Amino acid sequence: MGPFDIDRQLARRESVKRLLDQPNLPESARDLWCRVLNNIALDEHTYNERVRETYRNHRKELVEWNP
Repeated sequence: MGPFDIDRQLARRESVKRLLDQPNLPESARDLWCRVLNNIALDEHTYNERVRETYRNHRKELVEWNP
């Protein structure tokens, strides 16, 4: 997760919409992706709250990565 970017969030929504346009998508998958679509943060406050909630219990050694 990086800094909030409305263009990136809108692109994510468009990707999910394209996926939902597939006629052969199983109903369970459609339900899941509809929830994803409806939960994409479109404002910085909501996005930052979700980032804080996601990473609040992570210890530093769990987040670092050396390729």
